[in-house]
Amino acid sequence: MPALEQWPLRGGAPCLDFANTVAWRATERELDGMHHYHDLIHWSRHAGFISPAESERLLQRAAFDPTGTRETLVRAVTLRAAIHRLFVALAHDDLPAADDLAAINAALAEGMPRAKITPSGAGFAYAFADEGEHLALPLWKLADSAASLLVSGEWQRVRECPGHECGWLFLDRTRNGNRRWCDSADCGNRARVRAHYQRHHTAAAATAS
Repeated sequence: MPALEQWPLRGGAPCLDFANTVAWRATERELDGMHHYHDLIHWSRHAGFISPAESERLLQRAAFDPTGTRETLVRAVTLRAAIHRLFVALAHDDLPAADDLAAINAALAEGMPRAKITPSGAGFAYAFADEGEHLALPLWKLADSAASLLVSGEWQRVRECPGHECGWLFLDRTRNGNRRWCDSADCGNRARVRAHYQRHHTAAAATAS
């Protein structure tokens, strides 16, 4: 898999892309590239919800607060797990765990006192006062992304990819709601290859018998 700053973005929302920063989750080859605070910042910039200027300020601040960066990374990983479990539950029509919703609410509540409405293109968006000055800024934005997904009702379009050892989350925005794979050229193609092999193997076994 590529470095986090080149990680595939297939979720359709920052919070889902964040949940997808673990590959092959719960398998023997599970891969998590987020080991340091700067990994969180580089990925956040790659995902497009942290600007280059914000990332530079956050990295500069992090250099003088190693304890704070370690604590923030732990909180980020905890938030990521909560987001993943919550949306997996919803994707399968299950009730999310109260603890997972509480974890998102905690990050949201921490950021809200610093939130403000600012012009954004032809509309408006949330921003945070003194962006780039607080190490937890990415967490606030990720919690806001999860909250927006839940409140908007788009959580009903969240799917879990059935690809072999995948399980990545994505928003199905197709008109008929029939998108199956996080990436048809990746998981979808591997599934087609396996199905073709199985058909060939079954036919060969039937001929031999």
